[in-house]
Amino acid sequence: MADRADDDLARLAGAAARHGVRPRTFLSNHRHIFRGVDLRGRTVLDVGSGLGLTSCYAAARGAKRVVGIEPEAAGCELGALERARSIRAEMAYEQRVEIVPATLAESGIEGRFDVVVVNDAINHFDEEACAVLDRNPAARGAYRPLFEHLSRLTKPGGSLILTDCSNRNFLPDIGLINPIRRSINWRIHQPPELWAEMFLRFGFRDPRIDWIPLARMGRLGRAIGTWRWAAYFLNSQFRLLLVRE
Repeated sequence: MADRADDDLARLAGAAARHGVRPRTFLSNHRHIFRGVDLRGRTVLDVGSGLGLTSCYAAARGAKRVVGIEPEAAGCELGALERARSIRAEMAYEQRVEIVPATLAESGIEGRFDVVVVNDAINHFDEEACAVLDRNPAARGAYRPLFEHLSRLTKPGGSLILTDCSNRNFLPDIGLINPIRRSINWRIHQPPELWAEMFLRFGFRDPRIDWIPLARMGRLGRAIGTWRWAAYFLNSQFRLLLVRE
């Protein structure tokens, strides 16, 4: 079983490379995203699935059913759905990975999942509200339906994984562009502590915050990239892991 998983991950890394994603970065990021979460035999919901690489990674790691939701809206490049279907077919995951071309609210997805992952997407649900989420009660109200929906879709004892960039990064803080994250609009992001605080109000517990290192920096990046201060000077990308009560 381990050999099969390794073979699938190697093929998936190759597929990622053909679609412009660095294989080392892809594998390193996803090892951190799912660190401590057993995917074998589990059901997984991938919200904002983009190219479907996270969905296919979960399947390669043994998930029995994966549903990826991608509206191909803000935050995702055009053509993502077509490319996601191509990658799924290349991996022969048509029976295990479903791709739903809709927003979460419009998807009609029912039931509960063992693992729900929102990978670099939560700020795109309402970018204007996200920009002021820390200081505007109305903005928090705008996000309430999303939190309630994610709570309903996560099984008791199941895992919710949230990844995103924090709103704080050294170079933007001093008015410069971060060459690692040139396309990030830091204004429409929030720190992981704020997301944790909000999810705790909707049936989640035991928040754990990690920082995702830069694979392209090799051993040095992996060694220091999980430290908060290093993330602040590099990519500021976090993972928030919570458990559904």
